[in-house]
Amino acid sequence: MTHYRITSSAGIDHGVFEADSPGDAFARMVRESGGSSVDSGGRPVEGTAADWRIVPLETYRVQRDGERDITFTGERLAQYSSAWRGGRRYTAAVYRTAGGRIVCERIGETQWHGERTRHEAAICERLEDIAAFFGFDALAKELYSELAYAHGFDPCERLD
Repeated sequence: MTHYRITSSAGIDHGVFEADSPGDAFARMVRESGGSSVDSGGRPVEGTAADWRIVPLETYRVQRDGERDITFTGERLAQYSSAWRGGRRYTAAVYRTAGGRIVCERIGETQWHGERTRHEAAICERLEDIAAFFGFDALAKELYSELAYAHGFDPCERLD
């Protein structure tokens, strides 16, 4: 059995369901809604499995220097890696756990003798909180661009 996160085409998260296949997970969601047009949380259930984003969840281990690593079952929402420059490369990734929490990861790799790869991570309650961890450098903005496209994340400051 695999855990699947089911999200509507409108981006509404309908939860995590354990099943043998994506189609079975969708059928379970519909069955648990009692065949009604809304799920147990009052969110609309319409269309077929093809109209939904059904993602299998994986087990991840995110390393942190000087702290306990983070392990969880979830999905990777976005990842971006810079090109190698001067013997260094940076990677940023954002995950969502099965319970809905957000895990942010930043890795600084090196090819230089005497330097070591650095691992940082943070746990956030909401997608909107990730900017506090990543900031707004070029790497972060590339990551935000991927999150905006796939998940509607918009870190821009809004003015009237």
